[in-house]
Amino acid sequence: MGLPIDLVAGFSPRSDPAEVICRAGEVVRAAPTSHRLRRDLEKLAFQPAASCDGFRAAADSGQEPIRAVRVQATSGAYWTGPGDGGCLDLLAQLADAIPQARIMASVERRHLNAFEARAAGWANARSRATIIAENLPVAQWAQDNGKSGRDRQGEPVLVVPRYASRGELGAVFVPGETFLADGLAAAGVRVVQSPLLFQGGNIIVVEEGQSGRCTILVGEAEIWRNTALGLSKDQAAEWFRVEFGADRCIVLPAASFHLDFEVTIRTMPTRVVAFVADAPAAARIILECGISAMASGGTMSVAEADRARGHLAGGRLRECLSRVAIALGGAAIGPGRFSEAFAAQFSAGPGDHGPSNLYRVLLALDLLSALHGGPGEYPTDPNVRAYLETFAHQEADRRLLHRRLKDAGYEIVLTPSLAEPFRGINAINGLHSPSSFLMPAYGGLFAPLDAAAGAVIRAALSSDVRVQEIACAETQRRSGALRCAISVFPTA
Repeated sequence: MGLPIDLVAGFSPRSDPAEVICRAGEVVRAAPTSHRLRRDLEKLAFQPAASCDGFRAAADSGQEPIRAVRVQATSGAYWTGPGDGGCLDLLAQLADAIPQARIMASVERRHLNAFEARAAGWANARSRATIIAENLPVAQWAQDNGKSGRDRQGEPVLVVPRYASRGELGAVFVPGETFLADGLAAAGVRVVQSPLLFQGGNIIVVEEGQSGRCTILVGEAEIWRNTALGLSKDQAAEWFRVEFGADRCIVLPAASFHLDFEVTIRTMPTRVVAFVADAPAAARIILECGISAMASGGTMSVAEADRARGHLAGGRLRECLSRVAIALGGAAIGPGRFSEAFAAQFSAGPGDHGPSNLYRVLLALDLLSALHGGPGEYPTDPNVRAYLETFAHQEADRRLLHRRLKDAGYEIVLTPSLAEPFRGINAINGLHSPSSFLMPAYGGLFAPLDAAAGAVIRAALSSDVRVQEIACAETQRRSGALRCAISVFPTA
């Protein structure tokens, strides 16, 4: 029946734990023992222990140099070619950005030869790259199926979840990402399996400067995942704190699919900074880029585009949206339908996918319309109203997330970033080291958004911290970015 009887080990019974667990197993076979088992379970005191003794998860807040990374390669070919921002291109850029770091790459066996040939071009590839062949398909998202850190003796450890999963509302079992832990173990990585369900994109570990306090930020979806196993919300949060060796656990609302879409944390000498997604600011920049594209493509006249941009710059959003809507309506070939030729106007060159960029412009229009107009001005169609109301709900969740981070003692820095799966442009899903922040960039038509986000981040960081862009447009089009694809692994 899949009863998680192993979770009984997280409680302290008056009788022998092995006996209680044994009786839990008996319930599957013999119903009459259930009353006795229930009495026993009601006497248990919640007292979880870490799966790895003394484990402390590696911090995501910039204290540790990037000396090793764990990645998952989906193939040995580019999506379109170098510079496309897909999996292989992202890994090649990463290899250049951290030239001394070891790279452990899991790749499906049928792609092995092609991937090895590509990886051979990386600097010092022979000495720094370990390629692990897997029999099952693997997705790009190495962050989600494990959390690295060190044990009590300071040795590197990878703690993996009960099983690797996909989805926000549930936890759909993913075989390839689950069983690749065996390949990592065979390659010399110490792997410890946790009884908890988690996706690493929803977990951020922060070391808070001189105090040395370790805080684990957990997206609420991870809490609900584990209540499905039988834990209470408080029990799940406490078990996460213990499992990852933190001093406190803060549960944050699900403003996006994963927490690392919404926030990245940087510990500074005297403060802790939380860079958080500012979706309305990002939407304005995206809309301005879209207006320029339509002017270049002839969908809007230069004069009309200038007027629309002037309204946008002057805060007259209603007038701007109206002019853009008229231009889009004239270009549509049906309700919500546009030709491929029209979508091509939104490409700034090879690898910059016009239809995907058009999606982002349309999303920016929806978001700004929803937040500017308010429910009283929404269309009467119930489906359209329900869709537009989701933006207001999401912004409310963001405000709550920001308030909780501020209450935790973190300085909030609003950063233009559109934290949406498939249609987002995410500048904060990056990686910190003491000397750098590797920032995901989209490029192409929306390079101005990258520039704006980079300027905000640079202004808040110390002058000795370098912000380096990693182009990952195609990765972002697949509902991820840099941190999603890269798991920093500590070395001994």
